[in-house]
Amino acid sequence: MEKRLIKKETLAGIVGELAGKMRVCAPMKAEDQVLFRVLEAGEKPLVDFANTKNAPKNFLFPRTETMLKYTRTGKGMVFAGEETDGGQTLLFGVRP
Repeated sequence: MEKRLIKKETLAGIVGELAGKMRVCAPMKAEDQVLFRVLEAGEKPLVDFANTKNAPKNFLFPRTETMLKYTRTGKGMVFAGEETDGGQTLLFGVRP
């Protein structure tokens, strides 16, 4: 197997490009804090950081989630929801 080395600056650029193709959650500088948030296309994540103020698990497990929608009619209940595809999500900068 061939070993390759990727520089931190290059890795941040690669993750920034992936943000245009999928949902990317990464650490970003917000004023004087480091927070996990969804990157926009072309944004580069913060590579050197000590700790974030929010947990990355919030992006995988939301606090609330709509499981089913229905409408009450004269004939009874009618299913009014549709399944949503969450798509692909990349969590960058998560550590154990």
